[in-house]
This record gives sequence, structure tokens and C-alpha cells, in this order.
Amino acid sequence: MPDCQNQPSRTVLRFPVPAECDGMRLKTFLRGRCGVSYRLMVRLKHVPLGMTIAGRLIRTIDPVRAGQVVELRLPPDTKTAQPMGNGDLRVLFEDAHLLIVDKPAGMAVHPSAGREDNTLLGAAASYRRGHGEDGAFRPVGRLDRDTSGIMVLAKHTHAAHLLNGHIEKWYLAICLGGLKGQDTIDLPLRIKDGHSIQREVGEGGQRAVTHWKSLFIGRDKTLLGVRIETGRTHQIRAHMAHIGHPLAGDTMYGPGGDGIERHALHCGAVGFIHPVTGQHIRLTAPLPDDMCRLLDQMGMHHPEKEWRNFVPNLCQKE
Repeated sequence: MPDCQNQPSRTVLRFPVPAECDGMRLKTFLRGRCGVSYRLMVRLKHVPLGMTIAGRLIRTIDPVRAGQVVELRLPPDTKTAQPMGNGDLRVLFEDAHLLIVDKPAGMAVHPSAGREDNTLLGAAASYRRGHGEDGAFRPVGRLDRDTSGIMVLAKHTHAAHLLNGHIEKWYLAICLGGLKGQDTIDLPLRIKDGHSIQREVGEGGQRAVTHWKSLFIGRDKTLLGVRIETGRTHQIRAHMAHIGHPLAGDTMYGPGGDGIERHALHCGAVGFIHPVTGQHIRLTAPLPDDMCRLLDQMGMHHPEKEWRNFVPNLCQKE
């Protein structure tokens, strides 16, 4: 894994060359060994001192030698997000490469037509601007406006490229009805006829895989631990509705109401290998007040034990 150095609007990645890569061409070493995208390598060719060894420019066709250190000076972002709000974020982890936050319910990730305020895009830009940084907004995955929980934001293209599809996520959900045991829903999701965003199970849809486990049943509702293999739009909400157990509060896939004013879904834990340092990261975000109140009504006052049993290595950060 590379070392790194953060500079004003520039990030330097350093990749030591191991013995087994001696004599490799630079492009083979960067692509195959370091996970650098082809697009980034093309951009680096036009950056002053974009790819160097010991301060000297190196071409992608040149060989690298064991013991050398390849340095990449990432180009500054060509666009930056417009700051909005005071940048008040619940930050769970931050370094030169990642910003990981606990997104509240009611905050959209991106602005949409007529709803451009209270977005994670604007809040993150304000936060970074307040800390002397500028840069594009690169969420690795997304959450619905009314889904709370952990969002991983990459600060540069290399981190975003390596993390895409490599973050494990665990959710807490409260669904209607008493649901026992555990199961996997492996059913494709497509846009529902006559709708622009609502999903349904059906032929021709994208594969979607949702694993659920019942953690507690009370007052005809069930607390679920959910892990997803795919990240389709509305995946958990649509899958649970399809099996007859829509999420509490969900007005799109269920009757709504149910003691909570939004669908009861929270991304409570993530796990991944840091794309630059190689560090194993496990992060958690506490259950928000509205879902805690609903659990109290169900007769469950301390969900931590069941949650820890569902998520492996919970709270582990090496």
C-alpha cells in the first residue's frame, strides 16, 4: 500500500516497488499492482511531475526497479461543489483520502429539481471549505433522502475507484408484521410501470440480493438486521414490501404512519479496507432517536446486543 502526503489541493501517493515487481513497466505496475485506473494515468501524463521516481519523470513504458518509490501527484479537481449551510456534519472518520459521515434522515445526497437545499453535497462542501479544502463530491454509494446512517465520501478519484463495490454495509430496519428467522431475497428489481423512481420485483430488472435476520418482534413489528450484496435504488424497501413486510413509515411501499414519520431504515455499520493505507476499517453510527422511540413502543429498549451479534467485528478499527 502506498504512503501519502496531502498538500494544498494536491495529494501525493507513494508506491514502493517490491522485489516481485522488479522490471515491470510502470503502467503494468500501477494498473495491476496498485489499482490505479487507466483514466487517472492518462490525466497524470499532463500534470507537471505527475509520475516520478526520486524526483525524475518516468513514462508509463519505463521499467520500475525493486526498492524504488513511484510518486503520483494527483491533479487538482477541475470542479468543486458549491458550499451550502454551515458544514455541520457528524463526522465518523476523516483523513487525506476519505470523509465518512452519519447522514441524518431528511437530507438528500444530491440536489434535485426544486429541492436544492439541505443536501449532503452542500454540507460536505461547506465542511471541507471550512477546513481549507476544495474538491469534487464523490459518494461511494448513496442513501435515500429519508434513510439515515453512514455515507463514505472519497476525496479523490483514486480512493473512489478502489472503494467502488468494496464496502460492506449493515442496516437496521423496522418492518411491519412478525417476521421470524432469517433469509435471503435474491430477486431482480426494475422501475415500476408508470413511475419514475419506484421499484418492483420483475423480469428484466437488475439483480438485487438482500440478506435479513429477525432481531426482535414486538407489537406486530420486527427489528431486522439487513446486509446487502448489491446497491440498487430502494432495494431493501422494495424487497421487504414484496415479501409482505414493508418498512414502518414507508409511504411509497407501504401504508405509512406506524409511529414514525419516515421509513425506518438506518445504515448502522460499514466495513472496508482503506484504499490507500490498507487499514481495516469498521465504523458504526448510533440508531437515531425516531427509530429508538419506535423500538421503545415495541418493547425493545436496548438493541445493542442483537446488533453486535449480527454485525461481525462491530466497532473494530485496526
